Amino acid sequence: MSEYPCKGCTDRKVGCHGECEGYKAFATEQRKKNECIRKQKDALSDYLDMKRDAVKRAKRRR
Repeated sequence: MSEYPCKGCTDRKVGCHGECEGYKAFATEQRKKNECIRKQKDALSDYLDMKRDAVKRAKRRR
């Protein structure tokens, strides 16, 4: 898990995420990583659905 730039920040205050450049850069990078993970999970899910359907078809043929 990544270290948030806010941890230990001396300039931290309520609502600072909207104006903190360090946090904005971190959040952008996290969104990119999460999108990549989401795509991988979708691809795996599609593969597993295809395998499940193939097994169902094979069982029906017996």
